Amino acid sequence: IPLCERTAYDRENVSDADANLNVRVSNEASFKVLDLQLNAISKLCQEVPIPDQQFETLGIQFALYDITFAEADFSDTKGDNLGDRIQFAVKDAHVTVLFQYKFTQMTYPYFSGTGSGIADLVMNIQLQTGISLSETCEYHFKLTDLVTTMQMTQFQLKLPDSPAILQALVNMLTVSFQRIFNEITLHWLGNLGQIMNDNLQKEHTASWVNITLATDQRKINQWLDNAFFFNTTGQMCNFFYDDEVCVGWQHDTIEIQPQPKKIFNKGVQFYISVNALQSAFDHAVRMNLTDDKINVMQVVNTGVLVEVQTSDSRMQILCQIKGKTVKNDDVDISQPVIVFKRLIRSSKEFDVEAYFEKMNKIFEICCQTIYTFGFVDQTNQIVSYSSPSWVLLGMELQELQ
Repeated sequence: IPLCERTAYDRENVSDADANLNVRVSNEASFKVLDLQLNAISKLCQEVPIPDQQFETLGIQFALYDITFAEADFSDTKGDNLGDRIQFAVKDAHVTVLFQYKFTQMTYPYFSGTGSGIADLVMNIQLQTGISLSETCEYHFKLTDLVTTMQMTQFQLKLPDSPAILQALVNMLTVSFQRIFNEITLHWLGNLGQIMNDNLQKEHTASWVNITLATDQRKINQWLDNAFFFNTTGQMCNFFYDDEVCVGWQHDTIEIQPQPKKIFNKGVQFYISVNALQSAFDHAVRMNLTDDKINVMQVVNTGVLVEVQTSDSRMQILCQIKGKTVKNDDVDISQPVIVFKRLIRSSKEFDVEAYFEKMNKIFEICCQTIYTFGFVDQTNQIVSYSSPSWVLLGMELQELQ
């Protein structure tokens, strides 16, 4: 039974009404997602069980067993978006298959024996798939209706410890072995979708750099429309690894306008509602990072207006959002950081510069953590404050290798 990662949250079930941190991933990024999955598969290729094979050729009965796809190189890939499906081509994929064999000559002098073999295959592979939410592993992605086709362009058979009779026939045997390995490879490719889905189901629905400052990234909704869109809650929570639970939820939500549809010419785009920002402020208090009560008022043309209540004063402050990428286990993760920029008014005088420096250090780390497949660049970003309820952040892709 495939493993399904299940984290418990303060709110067990979420819906479209809870979508406060939404993501648009460009075609190039969508292809990179599949590319990363294929690279993962190349390291797990031996996990596909291959049935034993029996066949007869040149008057010799062969039985192949312990067949293992030992190595796979899917490095030359190219993607194409078909609207609601993604097409992916792998050129000159190189696969090495190891196997054991028995042979028996069917006529006199009835030679028989055993040995080990190696098949080196080069092929062009085409994959086409949809993406949906899993019905069996809630809040996770899955690939749907994966179709794979393959054309083998090179085949080399090696029987290094075979007796002289087989060595003499190896060139003629290659034709029959290639036919068998064509069938084996089609069987193997047919199982790739299951391996990819098993990997997707193992991913945590919470993401973090510091587990006390985690983000609920349960996938509420998703769709393909010449780009890949998905919605999450964006709620910040304290993740407890041993118990697989993330504690923290913004119970008093702010009524918001519908998410704007504006699209930037950027690889990845985040739609961040004022509720997601409020969740970060609430979580800072929850984790004892500050005693100050901060409430989001609204998004204005130049940033996000917040009201701050300290022990002895009340003030209004303009904040802005800055996209940042950080490393976690050698994976780039995106963070929309809240930055205190300008004092609008205050009920008493205080050291504004020192206060802003203190609060900016807190919210440099107390911010949403979004796993965007590990390849977002924080330079040349765009931030838009055109909606009273949403901040839009567009970021570039790193150069795709």
